[in-house]
Amino acid sequence: MADILPGLAGKKRRVALAANLDVAEAMAAVRATGDYGDLLVPKPVRFAHWGEYLAARLKGFADDPVLAADIPDLDAIVGRMNARLLALPDPEKCVVQGDIWPPNVMMDDDLRVTRLIDFSFTTRAGDTLMDLAAAVYFHDIANPHGPEDTRFLMDLIAARHGTAVRDRLGLYAVWFAFSFAFNHEMTEVYAWCLGLIRMLGRNLAV
Repeated sequence: MADILPGLAGKKRRVALAANLDVAEAMAAVRATGDYGDLLVPKPVRFAHWGEYLAARLKGFADDPVLAADIPDLDAIVGRMNARLLALPDPEKCVVQGDIWPPNVMMDDDLRVTRLIDFSFTTRAGDTLMDLAAAVYFHDIANPHGPEDTRFLMDLIAARHGTAVRDRLGLYAVWFAFSFAFNHEMTEVYAWCLGLIRMLGRNLAV
């Protein structure tokens, strides 16, 4: 998909974006058991409650002097996020791939998705809405992507899942930004992380 999407416009582009969203939604059918948390790392962090897992992981992500230097109000953002995360209800446990973006979505010339790859440290037992957040926000990292793409995907999600999920998608997007912010040397990734934390993180309401 990373090779195909830049050359698409109009209806074909919307078809490809919708197919990417379909993949994220399909992950909801993959159920998980046990506690919420990491699935494919040597020392997994697992909690009985979803919000506790997210908050624990956030604490580790935010303990980063480089990130703190680049975002002076980092502690305030983390505090607001913690309050929001701990207040989340426990969702039905699904396998969250956690990295649904064009390089990991194999797509043929007919714009049909043939495979989803790279189940790794981002894979966890949790809320399937995380993968929807990835499908919307991850396009901005290293692919030509405009606000019309985001509007299209958000409108499609609202039609399928209701408008109430948008707030949680934004929260998960900021959490993802923290989770990938260790990539200081990957300038495109790190710039995306900083942008989301500054834009969405500062607007989080407790």
